[in-house]
Amino acid sequence: MLTNLSDDQNPRVLKKEGFKHLDRVIDLCAQHGIYTILDLHTAPGGQNTDWHSDHGGHIANFWNHKDHQDRAVWLWEQLAAHYKDNKWIAGYNPLNEPTEPKHTRLVEYYDRLYDAIRKIDAHHILFLDGNTFASDFTHFGDEYVRKWENTSYSVHDYSRFGFPSSPETYVGSDDQVRALIKAYRRKREWLDKRGLCVWNGEWGPVYARKEYEGDATEEINNSRIHVLKDQLAIYNRVRTFSWCP
Repeated sequence: MLTNLSDDQNPRVLKKEGFKHLDRVIDLCAQHGIYTILDLHTAPGGQNTDWHSDHGGHIANFWNHKDHQDRAVWLWEQLAAHYKDNKWIAGYNPLNEPTEPKHTRLVEYYDRLYDAIRKIDAHHILFLDGNTFASDFTHFGDEYVRKWENTSYSVHDYSRFGFPSSPETYVGSDDQVRALIKAYRRKREWLDKRGLCVWNGEWGPVYARKEYEGDATEEINNSRIHVLKDQLAIYNRVRTFSWCP
């Protein structure tokens, strides 16, 4: 998204033609009655230490260089100005799965971003990921959540049983289901104590592929689909928990 709308060699100069790709997808979704949430999955410098923030090392340099943060705020100002009147935008998810070791810089950045977006767009929901890959909200601070209106808090509820590194094959035993529930409740505990809106922005297993797992593929995927169904059953019992796959 950032590279479509700006250029490293000419930062903070908007390439308006870059909106055509986003507009096309948003319009297609709207035609089918589907709302869109805009998500900045990779921020300048990398907002987390893992591969999916699209940088070559394991240092989240987004937090070490203010210019990276400045560029991300600028981008969201452009997006808010362009989409503020679009009713098929459900909201903005401004930073995917941050890992900020001091915690305070994340909350201060969110507060800065909140002010910047709200000066332009007061209507669309902000979906704020927790720290440590959208799992930890304990350092957000009551003074901030009282200020941040029209805001939802995003957890990512991936289960260890749905990954290739799972410690055991998932069969839906009582102990395994309890582990699913415990992990899910831990992520939203701090938010529930304050009566805040919780949204599960990402979840689900990683499916096996025949070219890698061979004849075991079907058995592996049956187990992981079982994880998916049991998680969904947990979510459906709690109507205060919205989610998307």
